[in-house]
Amino acid sequence: MDNNARIELLNVNMDKSWINIRNRLDPLYGKGADHFVKFASKDTPNATKILCPCTKCCNMRFLKKVDVAEHIVLYTLDFPWRIIIDFKFYSSTSRG
Repeated sequence: MDNNARIELLNVNMDKSWINIRNRLDPLYGKGADHFVKFASKDTPNATKILCPCTKCCNMRFLKKVDVAEHIVLYTLDFPWRIIIDFKFYSSTSRG
């Protein structure tokens, strides 16, 4: 599957409107972050950690899924994620 197909598939499967909510304490933002993590890890459901796309981690650290959702709320998404969100490359089968 090429990048355009992935982006098109993403647009069909995920509501990204939560990304534009300025108040990260808004419950809709938190639900969006949770949905992001579920969507990001759906191809590797047994993975315990995924790369964190927050501005603090910048896709350089693998964290537990619950911690990724928390980081997204606390630190928001790193800027490139706001433009093109392609989660399938950012999951791992790491354990722990």
